[in-house]
Amino acid sequence: MASINEQEQILKSIDTSDFGNGGLLNPKRQNQFTKYIRENGKMLNLVRFEQLNQTQMVLDHLYIGEPVTHAVEEEDPTAYLARPSTNQLHIQTKKLKSSWNITTEVLVDNIEQAGFEQAMMDGMTRRISTDIELLAIQGNETAYAGATDVYGRLLKRQDGWDALTNNSHILDCGGATIQKGIFAEMVRSMPQQYLQDPDLRWFVSKSIAIDWMDLLADRGTGIGDSALNGNSVAPYGIPLVTVPLIPDNKPLSTKSGVAAKVIGTRQDVFEITTGVNDKLSIAIDGGSAVTVTLPQGAFRVGYIAQFINAAAGLAGVATDDTFGRIVLTSPTVGSSSRVVLGTITNDAYSTLGLSVGTTSGSATGSTGSTPEGTFIWLANPKNFIAVLRGNTRIYTQFNKDYDRLETVVYNEVDFAIENDDAIVKAVNVRKRDLF
Repeated sequence: MASINEQEQILKSIDTSDFGNGGLLNPKRQNQFTKYIRENGKMLNLVRFEQLNQTQMVLDHLYIGEPVTHAVEEEDPTAYLARPSTNQLHIQTKKLKSSWNITTEVLVDNIEQAGFEQAMMDGMTRRISTDIELLAIQGNETAYAGATDVYGRLLKRQDGWDALTNNSHILDCGGATIQKGIFAEMVRSMPQQYLQDPDLRWFVSKSIAIDWMDLLADRGTGIGDSALNGNSVAPYGIPLVTVPLIPDNKPLSTKSGVAAKVIGTRQDVFEITTGVNDKLSIAIDGGSAVTVTLPQGAFRVGYIAQFINAAAGLAGVATDDTFGRIVLTSPTVGSSSRVVLGTITNDAYSTLGLSVGTTSGSATGSTGSTPEGTFIWLANPKNFIAVLRGNTRIYTQFNKDYDRLETVVYNEVDFAIENDDAIVKAVNVRKRDLF
C-alpha cells in the first residue's frame, strides 16, 4: 500500500488543470486515478482488481475439486483422465456519476485560498473511492430498487459481494454474538482443499473486530493483555481484516428482548433552516411527544444528537451510527419499548432520513427485529473481483446562472466472485453489548 506521501503525489498529479477542458483521462492519468481509488480503500487494495478497456468481458475460471493423481504400477498404461470443470464470469460494467459544485463566494472566501479547488478535488476523489468500495460490499439491485435516499441511489446500481456470496457456504448464527465457536464452525464449513490456502482471511466489520478484542481482553492472560492494547489475535491462525464498510446494522430477527431503534438514511452534514425544516416530534415508550426545535445552520450528526438529548425526557435517546446517520433508541427493552415520530409542521425528517411512524421493541421469547446484524467472510481476498473500466471522464465547467464551478465524474464498475465454493459466510451475527 502506498504511503501517505505517495498518495498525496498521486492526487497532486491529478490536478484540476488537467480537467479544464473536461473529458476522458489520458492513460497515465487514468492509471494514477485507478491506483488512488484502490489504495484509499480497505478491501479494494486486497482484492483482485481489473481495469478494462471495454464494458464487457469474460473471465475464465478453472475449478479442480477432486484428486487428479492416482496409483500406477511400472509399465501400467492405465489412464484415469480427470475432467476439471470450467465456467465463465461475465463482466458488464455499469455507469456511476459523482458530482459537486463550489460557489464563487466559497472559492474567494475560503481559508485554502488558491488551493481550495484542488483540496476539493482531493476530498471528492477520496469520497469516490469510499463510494465504490461501499457499492462493492453492500450493493444490492433488488433491495434498493426503489430507493431515493443518498445511500440507496448508490447501492441500487450493482450487486456487491454481500449479495454475490449468498450462494457460498452459509453459517446462520441466529443472532449470536461473536465467540470462538463461530470462527471454529466457519473453518469446519470450508471445503478441505481450500483450508491449505495460506492467504485465507477473516473479513469482519469494525464492531465485530472490537467485540472480538473485548472478548479476549477479559482473559487474565498475555493474550488478554495484548487484546486490551488493541492487538487482534488471529482466530485459528488466520489473519483478521477489519473492513469498516461491512455493515453492522442489518435487520436481525431475534427472540431476545430488544429496544426500539430508528436509524436515519441520510449522512451529515445536515442543513437546517428555521421555519422550513427545523422541527421534530419524538415520543419515547408511550410518553408525551416532545417537540425539538433545531437551530439554523449546517450541523454534523453529533451536534444534532446532542441537541435532541438536551430536550426534556430525551436524554441519551440520540446517537450516531458511525456512518454519520442519526440513531434514536428507546432506553428500555421489551414490547413497551417505542420510538414514535409524529407529524409536525416544518419537520426535519426528510433532512435527517427519518419518517413519521412508530417503531417498537420486542420482549424476550417473542420474535422481534433489531438493526444490529452483520456478517463475516472467510475467504482468500483474491476471490473477490472488482472491475473499473479505464475510461474515467471528468468535466469541470463554470455555471454563470448560479455563479458556481461544477464538476462531474463518470466511472463504470462491476463486481464478481471467482469461486463461491471457496467462501464461508456467517450471517445474522449480532453486535455485543459492551457495558
